[in-house]
Parts: sequence; structure tokens; C-alpha cells
Amino acid sequence: MPTHDVTPATYVKRRRVSGWKKPPGAVSCTRGRHPNEWGNPFGPGDALPDGGVVLDHDHAVQLYADLMRAQPERQERARSELAGKILMCWCAPGQRCHVQTVLIPLVNEGRLP
Repeated sequence: MPTHDVTPATYVKRRRVSGWKKPPGAVSCTRGRHPNEWGNPFGPGDALPDGGVVLDHDHAVQLYADLMRAQPERQERARSELAGKILMCWCAPGQRCHVQTVLIPLVNEGRLP
């Protein structure tokens, strides 16, 4: 059951093809040139503060879930700011994605994986 908005948050894959346009009101949740609060700060091969390394894409998504779990105020902001929005990410089809795995269930159902 949605916690803040009747319309659930949804996902769309960002594309780099001629003619593709971001849906109106969509929120980018990506890393890269224009990161924002909702992008996953962890990427495969990135160094971790403890001296470890992000092993792969699945590990990056798990680290993002752990980060969100440790920040209740950020969870509340996500539920408030992203409710009813279209959330975009670059993840390939079939690849585990922080938007689909962490943000959508958090915003729409109030739960983390």
C-alpha cells in the first residue's frame, strides 16, 4: 500500500537513442555527470572506506539498500519526494537495479529489501 500518494512510483530505463526524451516530471536516479541524492553512489570496482571494493552490480545494489536502511530520514524523504514519480536509471534490462530493487519498494510499500 502506498504511504504518501495514491499513484505509485514507476520505473523507466534511460536511453541514449536519437529522439528519446525524458518523460515529463521524471526523476533521474543515476550516477555520472549529474548525480543526485537518489543515484547509487556505489559502482562495481569502486573503493570502499573500509579498504574493500564493490565486487559487482549486485553488491552495489546491496550496499545502496544498506545505506538507505541506515538513514531513516532519507527513507522518509524518498517516500515523500518520489511518490507518484517516474524514476529513471541506466541499468540494463535484466540487471539488478537500485531503483527497482530499493527505491520503488520503499516509496510504494514502505519497505526495504
